[in-house]
Amino acid sequence: MALLSESALGRLQGVKAVAIAYEEDGGPGVFSDAAVATGVDLEVWKRWETGPPPSRLDSYAAIVCLGGSMHPTGPDSGEPEQLTDDRELLGDALAAGTPILSVCLGAELCTQAAGGGIRKLETLEVGWTEIELTEAGLEDPLLGPMGSSFEGFEWHSYGCLPPDGAIVLATNPASPQAWRIGDSAWAIQFHAEVLLEDIRSWLRSWDKDPDALASDLDPDEIAAETERKISEWNDLGRGLAERFFAFAATRA
Repeated sequence: MALLSESALGRLQGVKAVAIAYEEDGGPGVFSDAAVATGVDLEVWKRWETGPPPSRLDSYAAIVCLGGSMHPTGPDSGEPEQLTDDRELLGDALAAGTPILSVCLGAELCTQAAGGGIRKLETLEVGWTEIELTEAGLEDPLLGPMGSSFEGFEWHSYGCLPPDGAIVLATNPASPQAWRIGDSAWAIQFHAEVLLEDIRSWLRSWDKDPDALASDLDPDEIAAETERKISEWNDLGRGLAERFFAFAATRA
């Protein structure tokens, strides 16, 4: 885990953030570990339920928007109502300069809220893939410490078209993998937060994803690879979240 100085930890005390979660096996994962370690109060808004957020949204110093199996294809396509609502919510947060860390589905929503788009990938990205940082990524305060390249866990059928002005921070042959919108919002396609038990749950429901069924990927092979790689990956994810929360503290 990346360590923060005592002065940085002091700034984090009392910072309040919200994690928008869309499914029970899609929670903040190791981002919660980072919040506990740094003293950030990270509340989870369970969007699969119908209730309001735990607190007023404008009371949070930062927003983490997580992944899910649904696709943000627009209100006219019959997307879940909460995706339509959250796209607007993220647009308001972007306009206010609220620090945002968005993951997978969350990255797609945040990108759309900023004027970008999504596209269906020719091949589903599931499992462990090589991700390379761009020159801008190497200088980015969140992504740079992850190294010039790393293997990350992914599960998505759509890629993003970052909005005009966004800074692409990481990429692979399939699509952009991370980008920064303005100076306070990050979008990542890879699941830096994911826990081993979450991946196991996703793999158990493999046959419910038509794109996965149409692919030539082997869920047993992914499960075995995950057992070998998840510990190191979780360390990288905790560090990423710590740096995000530290940044949010400077804006609180």
